[in-house]
Amino acid sequence: MGLVLVAFLATLLGSLVAVQPAWAEWTALGLIIVAGIPHGAFDLRVAEAAWLPRLPRAVVAGVYVAIGTAMSAFCLAWPGFGLALFLLISAIHFSEGEGEGSSKVTAVVFGAGAILFPIGLHVREAAPYLSFFWDAQSVADSREIILWTAILLFAAAILLVARDVVSGNRQQATERAVCLLAWLVLPPLSGFCVWFVGRHSRQHLAHCKGLFSGSTMGLPRDFVVISFLAILLLAPLALRFDLSDINQLFAASIVLIAGLTLPHMVVSHRLKSSLSQMSQETERR
Repeated sequence: MGLVLVAFLATLLGSLVAVQPAWAEWTALGLIIVAGIPHGAFDLRVAEAAWLPRLPRAVVAGVYVAIGTAMSAFCLAWPGFGLALFLLISAIHFSEGEGEGSSKVTAVVFGAGAILFPIGLHVREAAPYLSFFWDAQSVADSREIILWTAILLFAAAILLVARDVVSGNRQQATERAVCLLAWLVLPPLSGFCVWFVGRHSRQHLAHCKGLFSGSTMGLPRDFVVISFLAILLLAPLALRFDLSDINQLFAASIVLIAGLTLPHMVVSHRLKSSLSQMSQETERR
């Protein structure tokens, strides 16, 4: 399923790039928002069992929202520092997600690469997306460093995929190889979308699939409501950003996702253990 989804996204966005790259980037950003943001909609359920088990759900939700609001506000007030903190948090979170069935080195390379490759391998295309956080001159001054860091990390990623093939972990290796190809040949948002939606978000939902049981139409009602409300939080950001401009919509989505990622990272740390604990508590009841 994972390989099929990753390959489908790469083919879809690659086809759009061949016709009109702007269409691919709009589609990718739409998928990142609509299909990527909801992967954290189980956080409150997980937090009840693992994060703050002795507090009421309203308190857990309040703490979660407060952390997220503070992070988004930080990104708006100090964009450069906010972006740096968000990228660091994301790299740690993504590395943890990539750690299943992989060495720590592989997890870090692909977790950090998911952020660095779309930017570093496509610095000129990525620069306008980052303009709210990082001015064009700073990007230009750092271009060589970013590019060569990305190239070296990309070479390491290729070697790690080859090692997985030799060791027999071919499903994982093939999936990652498709992501590497997407990061290399597709524009920034499209390459990131293939990995983020096709691999990271899909893996998280797969871990949480037990929380779907007993729900109508295969989705818990609170998952749908929370997903809708999280995406709707883009609306207030229209007061600061022009959401019809893809560069500003991207900046707004980063501000929103930064606010969602920090509490999501806290809650989803050691996700399997949390879900196992939740399952045991449910059985006792």
